[in-house]
Amino acid sequence: MKKIIISLLLILQTLYCEILISDESKVNLTNKAQIYIEEKSKKDIIQIINNPNLFKKSLEKKIYKGLTTDTIWFKFTIKNTTNKPINKTLYINAPLYNATTFFTVEKDTIISKKGLDLSSDLNETLYPYFYFSLKEKEKKTYYLKVDSNISALNFSLFILNKNEIYKKERNHQLILAIFFGAILILVLYNLSLFVFTKESSFFYYGIYFILLVSYYAYYTDMYLFITDKYFLHLGIYFLSFLTIFIILFTRSFLQIKQHKNIDKIFKIMIVFLLLIVLFTNKDFYPLSIVVLILLSCLLLVISISYYLFFKGNPQAKYFILGWTISLIGYISLAMYNYGQFSLINHFKYFYETTIIVEALLFSMALSSRLNKTKELENSLKRNDLLTRELHHRIKNNMQFIISLYRLNLSSHMNEELNKKIINVENTVKAMSHTHELLYNQENLDKLDIQNYFYYIVKELKRSYDFSKIKINYEIQTDVDISKSIVCGIILNELITNSLKYAFKENEGIINVILRKENKKTVFIIEDNGIGFNKNETPSNKFGLKLVSSLVQNELDGDIKIESENRTKIIITL
Repeated sequence: MKKIIISLLLILQTLYCEILISDESKVNLTNKAQIYIEEKSKKDIIQIINNPNLFKKSLEKKIYKGLTTDTIWFKFTIKNTTNKPINKTLYINAPLYNATTFFTVEKDTIISKKGLDLSSDLNETLYPYFYFSLKEKEKKTYYLKVDSNISALNFSLFILNKNEIYKKERNHQLILAIFFGAILILVLYNLSLFVFTKESSFFYYGIYFILLVSYYAYYTDMYLFITDKYFLHLGIYFLSFLTIFIILFTRSFLQIKQHKNIDKIFKIMIVFLLLIVLFTNKDFYPLSIVVLILLSCLLLVISISYYLFFKGNPQAKYFILGWTISLIGYISLAMYNYGQFSLINHFKYFYETTIIVEALLFSMALSSRLNKTKELENSLKRNDLLTRELHHRIKNNMQFIISLYRLNLSSHMNEELNKKIINVENTVKAMSHTHELLYNQENLDKLDIQNYFYYIVKELKRSYDFSKIKINYEIQTDVDISKSIVCGIILNELITNSLKYAFKENEGIINVILRKENKKTVFIIEDNGIGFNKNETPSNKFGLKLVSSLVQNELDGDIKIESENRTKIIITL
């Protein structure tokens, strides 16, 4: 009796699951078919056909299994209610080409079609479909196998006419074309700005979007001819480098290097992701870990943006809005892929919308950054011009002062007074040469000290006989511009003293040395002249007093004088 009841129930269930269609029918098959979810064992179609009790009535209009290793089997019986043959199409509204197999039985022969074994019409759609025909009043039972470890098993089954499928596909492809077109424009925009501005933020954001769209394309609709194994590795690579470029973009745009602890966390995350990429293989596939790192990275970036915004960084508000929207999109996608409640279930293009909104916000932020950069460049150019003009005027004013004093003292001029005026002239010219060099060179931050010393000595040649005196230079370092004028005055005074008092036959050698010793700058001027007695009152006493005063008061340094059989002045800065 029990067997009879079970048999009757199976017959009733079969009758209940029989789907009646006509030429104009449009049917959501998902909740009208019978379903069997195979968790462990991997049965073939013969085992499935021979075990009809595996199936039960499907109650949902859409399957939400997410990323799973389960196999989903559908069984449905379709009857043609018309008196003429009809042609219909089974349509799956998800990119599951390499995960679907369609079975029917024709004259005791099982006929199967895989998603990738379709006709050339495959190129016209992004989602798989299968044709089937029914004669007048004919009834057939079909099976569909769905099994994928690449895409989330979130889909519905429909029975439609071919034209209706193409209409759905045209709308879907139009939306994707708009999406990819907008992203492509934004990528080209950011990369072109990088080429012209050399601002790394534009480069990092452009690469981030290339990775994002590539991952999206492979994961959703564009991976048709990639094997499972190859694609799994790509998924890890895309998500890992996607996270890395989010970090690099944030570090560059918000200048995270100034915040050492935060920057240290970012560096650790980058190293960890690179290690995952390096060790990913068929036995080690930590997709969940990479997804968790991506979401944690976005939460960290949003938190940092809030912190910097309250610290007075106005551009951080774009990061707060942009990455918050992005995080919502990523969470929705992750929940969708794991078969949980997601906004994508209710609005198919929710994730794509968050990407576009995020891109627009960051484009505004980068545009704002570009405008500020241009303003800064213009300001620097103006300051550079004004600084050059200032140096030029100072140099000319010094020349004017010399000429003015010569004119005023011309009526009292004698040989002794002329010598003193020449000394003063050389000192003033030593100062003015600094401004002349700065006016003529492009880089105002650093002075070519060797060239500066050449200028001073060249000017001294006009006042003294240099024909038998050799000057050697050993310049191994630079000094700050603020100290360069003082060094020039010291060089002028000491070489003048050597020329005037050191050589009896007006023949000898003067060495000018500037180098680093024990992290300090050492400035040495020495000659092989007769030297002098420091206890006596030499005629060059004023020059040495001036040098000592300049070293102690202006350079905050020390001076050491060696004067036996030669003169050697050692100045330590």
